[in-house]
Amino acid sequence: MECFTKGFPKTAETWFVYLALSTIVSILALILQLILIIFIVGCRAYRDAGVIGKHHFTINEAGLFEKTNVNESRHAWESISDIYVFFGYLFIKIGNGQFYVIPKNSFSVTENFEKCIETVRNYHRNAKNK
Repeated sequence: MECFTKGFPKTAETWFVYLALSTIVSILALILQLILIIFIVGCRAYRDAGVIGKHHFTINEAGLFEKTNVNESRHAWESISDIYVFFGYLFIKIGNGQFYVIPKNSFSVTENFEKCIETVRNYHRNAKNK
């Protein structure tokens, strides 16, 4: 191997140093990659105005409707994979790794958030049971 110009390490201490250095370099590379991903996603989200900004949702028996200033979309309840509630957020899974995330604080009253969850779950359950 080219990296061991004087032969393989012969002591446990030398192996430990190589292992520790490679672990540190790997962690630094992962951190750099994470920073780059956050930067790229942030720039793209800023450029695509429909990703970040106001989203208006309408829920009825036909499905879930979303409207932004650049896009409108409709998802039939049959096409929605799953629904989760986690730490004050309603997650509506619309595809592989794609979610609509509706925070509790987007409702003026907590009871309206709870009613929204119940309504979404009922529509989804009824569509899956057809």
